[in-house]
Amino acid sequence: MKRLLSLLLALIGVFALAACSGNNATSAALPDSTVPWAAGKTDFYESSTYSVVRKTKDGTVVATGEAVFTVRSVDEKVTEITETFTITYNDVADEADRGKTDVITSVSRMNTEIFSPVMSEKTVELADRTDVRNDSYRLTVDYTDKKSELVWLKNGKEASTIDFSGESLADVYDNETLYYVLRGFKDIKAGGSSTFNLANFFDMHVRGNGFATTSMKFTCAAEGSEETLNLADSFKGRYGLDEVASVKAIKTSVSINATESGAPIDIYYSLTPLKIAENETVKRPLVAMKTYEYDYSTASIKYTTEFSISDYSRTPPETNA
Repeated sequence: MKRLLSLLLALIGVFALAACSGNNATSAALPDSTVPWAAGKTDFYESSTYSVVRKTKDGTVVATGEAVFTVRSVDEKVTEITETFTITYNDVADEADRGKTDVITSVSRMNTEIFSPVMSEKTVELADRTDVRNDSYRLTVDYTDKKSELVWLKNGKEASTIDFSGESLADVYDNETLYYVLRGFKDIKAGGSSTFNLANFFDMHVRGNGFATTSMKFTCAAEGSEETLNLADSFKGRYGLDEVASVKAIKTSVSINATESGAPIDIYYSLTPLKIAENETVKRPLVAMKTYEYDYSTASIKYTTEFSISDYSRTPPETNA
């Protein structure tokens, strides 16, 4: 079960093998002067849908699913991020996983300009598996009251609470905001790289050592190494793109800033902006992503999970015709 749980957590932005550092390090990364997903507006909404495929090292598909990432303005100062991830295993997956569906949902809020965290809540719902402990859980973090609670939903383990009153949260970002914090850093560009501090409360609860941040690093592909990606049919001839929906994307690898950093996540942000309207463009949309699970006994990749953008909307559901 540890293998499965670690994989699912990594897919939605948790580094389950994180090596925690002290919370006195300074983040080098800085937010851009304008929020790339806002298109110059204080009232904004963006929803990106991704098709998900999990493959073995020889390319055999063992699971498919969908992820939906949504970012919207709560008010002029606060941004809310919602992420939903669902994956279903097929008949060539490991026997315990076959036919099972796992679901992860999270809601987080942060300051719109500097990305400082306000709150986050995550629920991991794992399907029951024969002779396997079900480690489904709910994690909440309140940065105003400076408290976090981890509740195990099915395994009978006691809940835990972390009180981080008195801890410095300067230059610290919440784990659930990872993909958007990265997207908003000014160094997401060809040849860009930097470090930042992440608050991974699931890791803190499991380790039981109290509050600590995780030093992270990201590295973008060198100038001239940008990749041309053709997006899904729903993008063809739309958003200012051509009839094959080609964009120039920059590969950004993010991992723990340590010698034993574990597997990275490779994120592809589009350097080609999406044109929403005249004089209104969205910058650096996340168009693809790859996560990796290693077989540490052989020091090789065992599984790769690929995310590819399949749909995009700027219209909130309540006004969507």
